[in-house]
Amino acid sequence: MRRPVVLLIMAWFSGHVFAAVNTDTTTFQANSRVIKSFSDEHGETTKHIPSIKKFDAGQYFYSQTLKYHDFVWSCKEYDDGGQCLDLTRSPRPPIRLVSFVHDRNDQSKIQADLVLLYNQQNDKKIELINLSEDRTARSKYQVSTLPVVVIVRGDEEIARKTGLETRQNMSNWIKHELSKP
Repeated sequence: MRRPVVLLIMAWFSGHVFAAVNTDTTTFQANSRVIKSFSDEHGETTKHIPSIKKFDAGQYFYSQTLKYHDFVWSCKEYDDGGQCLDLTRSPRPPIRLVSFVHDRNDQSKIQADLVLLYNQQNDKKIELINLSEDRTARSKYQVSTLPVVVIVRGDEEIARKTGLETRQNMSNWIKHELSKP
């Protein structure tokens, strides 16, 4: 019974291409569509490369972009059957850490000191915005409670932490949020 089923499956898949052809940017593993390495003007990498199959016709990301780690990935070229043949990527906007405080808020004064300490000990700096000086930031970032730390990529808010935290808790929260893809 198994032999006819195997032959039927082989006949059904005989017209499909299972192995991808290397391109100027993408190197595939032998006889597969698994990407071994990717190289472009942003450098060469063997890590954090999305599966090319995610961009095939009928898949969720078909003809769309995928935000994956520090890059936005998309399919550069499709074959007649809707299979993605090559990828392209562009850098995502940088991440900004922003803390909002106000002169008349006691917790904000403590938060400002914590931000200064954090900035002395870390490479990724927190931008401190005093809402008593910058009145447009309150509506732009929808700040209703102080103090607050917001993580922003481009114009998109990634995470928000409201209230006063210890320096260690704030550092741990920032590291946790920045480690997400």
